[in-house]
Amino acid sequence: MTGASGSDEQFIRRSAVRIGVQVSVISALLVLAVFVLLAGYLVLQANGSEALEPHEGDIRFAIDPWQLVVGLGGLGVFSIGLAGIATWLIASRAVAPIGQALRMQRTFVADASHELRTPLTVIGARVQQLERQGDNPETRARVVRELRRDTRSMSAIVDDLLEAVTLDDPGTAVASRTEVSAVLHETVESLAPVALGKGVRLTVSGETPPVRMPAATLRRCLSILLDNAVAHARVEGDVGVSVRRDRRDAVVDVADHGAGIVGIAPERVFDRFAHGTPTDLAPAHRTGSGIGLALLSELVTKHGGRVQVTATSTAGTVFTLRLPLAPVAR
Repeated sequence: MTGASGSDEQFIRRSAVRIGVQVSVISALLVLAVFVLLAGYLVLQANGSEALEPHEGDIRFAIDPWQLVVGLGGLGVFSIGLAGIATWLIASRAVAPIGQALRMQRTFVADASHELRTPLTVIGARVQQLERQGDNPETRARVVRELRRDTRSMSAIVDDLLEAVTLDDPGTAVASRTEVSAVLHETVESLAPVALGKGVRLTVSGETPPVRMPAATLRRCLSILLDNAVAHARVEGDVGVSVRRDRRDAVVDVADHGAGIVGIAPERVFDRFAHGTPTDLAPAHRTGSGIGLALLSELVTKHGGRVQVTATSTAGTVFTLRLPLAPVAR
């Protein structure tokens, strides 16, 4: 992505220069045409017979026509240079929206690839469960219901991603009331097959009032946190999720009990494409894109909340998610 971003910037600069050169050439041709006409007129006037005849009331100046031609030529070259610089500046501003559109497109593709990978992994795990159930109708029916729910969740993620493309400024998010506990339990249940594949146990405790965030967005935020925690937890270990209220915020703490953040400052894990040093407990995150936590930070900030690393050591890492509580319904 970094190389693609640099390529976009080079493309934009080349486009601006190309436009500037083209307009400068056209300006040069126009200036040259005017110069030729004016120079020809002056030369003809200077050689005319009337130019030598005095007239009463005339104010006459002695001007060398060739010096005048040279002066006009210099003025024309200077004008062409100014036109080229002005055109380059205007072209740079004109193509800036194209660069922004390219960056938005690449960001959307990166976010979509990351966000859809986890639910697809979950659906794949469900299918494997379905294959192992044999002919047990009750179990197969339960897995099919879970598959339907997971596909609905993935559809909501796609809708939310498309909506997020136009959600540029903090505070513009649509107000809503979402029960944290309900969404959290759904998310834990959805990620259970992924955690089970690593032997990780997910535990949830606590309660909190509703928050001011759409359910689909909250599910995405919790999925990113839990998926990250499971990926960095110890094999056969556990991931603890605790929910509480702190004044006007709902607080979600996620502890992975892994090896901690290594090779990067904790606050930098929310930078796009940031990666820590792999450890024996988590040699490589299965997504490996370095955008999950960055996307989480963006989503939370847009809805008036914040996320941070509140603890990290060889005993594990704790991520704390704070979201504003929804207004009390009347």
